[in-house]
Amino acid sequence: MNNGKTRMAGDLSSFIDRQVFLFGGYERDQISQFVRAAPRHTTVLDVGANVGNHSIEFSRAFDKVHAFEPNPVLWPAFERNVALNPDADIELHRIGLSDTMAELPLLNIDNGNLGLATFLDVDQYERPLREVARARVERADDYLGEIAVDAVKIDVQGFEPQVLRGMPKLLERCRPVVWAEFSSGTISQTYGDRALIEELFPYPVALSRFEVEERAISRRIILVPYGSREIEQGDYVISPADS
Repeated sequence: MNNGKTRMAGDLSSFIDRQVFLFGGYERDQISQFVRAAPRHTTVLDVGANVGNHSIEFSRAFDKVHAFEPNPVLWPAFERNVALNPDADIELHRIGLSDTMAELPLLNIDNGNLGLATFLDVDQYERPLREVARARVERADDYLGEIAVDAVKIDVQGFEPQVLRGMPKLLERCRPVVWAEFSSGTISQTYGDRALIEELFPYPVALSRFEVEERAISRRIILVPYGSREIEQGDYVISPADS
């Protein structure tokens, strides 16, 4: 696949690959708005990198992409896609991020979507979870050291709170913009309470949410300030309140 910028070799049975083939990209509106929200464009973390779509797109705006993907089944596709984009400075870390260093069971359901793997043992897909691999997780603060990070994207199927709890020093030092998916698995841990999300950050934060804007003959995704105290399922961008 080649949308004129990003090259990907894919399988049309894969949702992400099919989106790239049919529409020239996946979540391109969200990616462009997230990039614009970043205070600088030196380094970004792609936590839950899947087959590399977001990492490759990020590499066009950021000098360095650190991609984290613990699912070994996805590594060959990720490496193949990055190889097709030789100008991209992307480093794949074959681990997950959490609030502790451990080896954990990686769980998924039998529906063919390899991107739904999670470390969270909460039923969130209306199908039983089964172990598909064992994977190592690290605390970002310990693993990354003093690296300066401008932006963090987290899509880990409900494990977002654990990822954020593992990077308090990074958050305090760098104050990055964070794009996080809040799925039913995430909400099951925070009870949909905005205060519990805000407590994951060492400073006051502002939340925005990606929403669909319908027009007469088109639709697009826009980023809208989110003021409710109740967190709904969706993708959010979290920034320091004073930024």
